[in-house]
Amino acid sequence: MEIKQFPKEIVEKVQNEWRNNVIQRRVAVLKEMDNAVRGMNDEYAMDSWLMVGVPDEATEEDYESIAEDHEEYTDIVKLFARLVSKYAKEDF
Repeated sequence: MEIKQFPKEIVEKVQNEWRNNVIQRRVAVLKEMDNAVRGMNDEYAMDSWLMVGVPDEATEEDYESIAEDHEEYTDIVKLFARLVSKYAKEDF
């Protein structure tokens, strides 16, 4: 049985669409995390959040830049998890 390969153009198109979809989902998650941290009204959380890479008054380009960098995005998600955990312990 012969295995046929997809044309390179189709493969590249699908890969680009998938990548763009991932970036847009990450941007949405970053915005939600940013809103949540700002809503904590906690100076430590806010200082930590701003130092890691989410600028104050972030633009769409800022969010996209972070979302495109897997390591930076992962670091921010981990920080968010730590901040939420700390906030939940203090709040309850």
